Amino acid sequence: MHDWRELRPVIIVGMHRSGTTMITQILEQLGLFVGQTKDDNWEARLFQLLNDTLLHTCGGAWDNPAPVYQLLNHEPLITLATDYICNVLKSPHLISYMGIGSYLRRRALQNLTSPWGWKDPRNILFLRIWIRLFPNAILVYVRRHGVDVAASLRTRVLTILDKGNWRKQHHNIPMLLNPIRSRAAFSPRCYSLEGAFSLWEEYMNFAEREMCNIEYLQIDYESFLQDPVPNALRLGEYCKLNISRKQVEKACRLIKGGRAFAYQNRQDLSNFAIKVQDRLTKFGY
Repeated sequence: MHDWRELRPVIIVGMHRSGTTMITQILEQLGLFVGQTKDDNWEARLFQLLNDTLLHTCGGAWDNPAPVYQLLNHEPLITLATDYICNVLKSPHLISYMGIGSYLRRRALQNLTSPWGWKDPRNILFLRIWIRLFPNAILVYVRRHGVDVAASLRTRVLTILDKGNWRKQHHNIPMLLNPIRSRAAFSPRCYSLEGAFSLWEEYMNFAEREMCNIEYLQIDYESFLQDPVPNALRLGEYCKLNISRKQVEKACRLIKGGRAFAYQNRQDLSNFAIKVQDRLTKFGY
């Protein structure tokens, strides 16, 4: 079906707002190619679109991943989705990821000469398909405390509402041409802490189910922030990057350790954490 079995892309997975952007930016500074066309969260547009297409085909969305199980529970559908992605990645759509110059010179993923990969939180939902395409992929799994994730998701929704961006988008031509991507940050589910926290739980459950028999490097956001240089060295080495300590120290300069367990600095979030402690414990928090 494809000739990618020996390729080793770095696939970065982890819940939205869990630190995957930070990790991807560090990896990019250390020499990993993560896409020519990316969004503000360092997600390669092509792989983002592929994941989103499968999500919406299942009747789901980034904040409603449960319908994905309807695909994953049926082998013929997995095969169909795998063939679809394979065909897209062998087409000129690859220009979005490689860039037109690189595409004209190399034409295919297997001809890339530098380490490469991509980040998208939705990777975890379709990891079974990505691993089928790239069985030797290098997996990096980023985790963060669920209350901090929930608070960040809710803050994003409230910011959109406060700025009136949601109303403005209804008069925005690019939004009308591409409504799914333009509205992606807004989520009624994440308007409440409970809704956002339950979404974190869903992604964590996906991770436990889909990664239980796969080798991966786990990055705990809080531990990474508290001791970034040795953690970044370990990360770069795991991803088979040729790095020096000086490169790593430069890549880690802007990391702010104060974001670790930020919920502890707010009484309302600390109270919520106590309320959901049993649910946090399930995932080791």
